Amino acid sequence: MIETHLNTELHPIVDDAYIVDCRERLDRDGALVLAGFARRVK
Repeated sequence: MIETHLNTELHPIVDDAYIVDCRERLDRDGALVLAGFARRVK
């Protein structure tokens, strides 16, 4: 199993709807916080 530094299960960065949602939140809030996006890999 390959462990990555990015939590793409919580943040599906290749999903078109998710991309649009993130862009809208960035435009609205001026910042985009993706809690839990990066994870520690042992």
